[in-house]
Order: sequence, then C-alpha cells, then structure tokens
Amino acid sequence: MALYLPNFRQGDTYRIKLTYPVGTVLTGYTHWLTLEDEAGSNSPVMQVQSTFGSHTGDAANICYLEASATQTDSVASGKYIYAVKAKAPNGDEFTVVPPPDEYRDRVFVAPKVTVES
Repeated sequence: MALYLPNFRQGDTYRIKLTYPVGTVLTGYTHWLTLEDEAGSNSPVMQVQSTFGSHTGDAANICYLEASATQTDSVASGKYIYAVKAKAPNGDEFTVVPPPDEYRDRVFVAPKVTVES
C-alpha cells in the first residue's frame, strides 16, 4: 500500500479524500491526481482533475478527487508513482502528497477480478 493513498482495483471508482487544516478556504481550488510509470516521465498512465465543490462531500476544509470506473479500468495492474497536486485561485501550485522525500512512493493497482455481464 502507498504511504499516502489507498491502493485500488481496475474498474473500481477511486475516491480520494483530501483534508486541509481547519480554516483553509478551498473555494476555487483545482486538484488533480497523476499516475506515471516513473517520476518525470511526462506520460501519465492516468490523470484526473476536480474543482472544489464538484463532489458530494466537498465542504469547508475537505475535498474529494475521483477517478471513474471507466478511467481506472484503462490502467494496467501494477505499481505507479503518483502525485496529488493543487492549484489555488491565485495561480499557486503545490503538491499535496507525497512529500518531496517520498516521491518514489507507489500506489498499487490490483487486477480486475470479475467481468461485467
């Protein structure tokens, strides 16, 4: 299991809860998750983006990022370097997770077990 994100299975909806310190105003923030085979490859295996307020549960200092079942179904099983990034309304961008010293942490994508009929 990755240190900062849960592993997931191909074809499952993958929802990540991001919790900021109390008092953080997330209005106007955009978040995205990128999975790559290797850090800096600039060839994402999967990339999803979300704007604060677009998911049920987004409130105060909590927001969600979500990859649909269709999006995760297209990711081959294996371990991937990941980053969750944020962009503030003023244009500032920063990595939420993983921290710089854990940049090689990997999330595991398990193979799909059942096939829909």
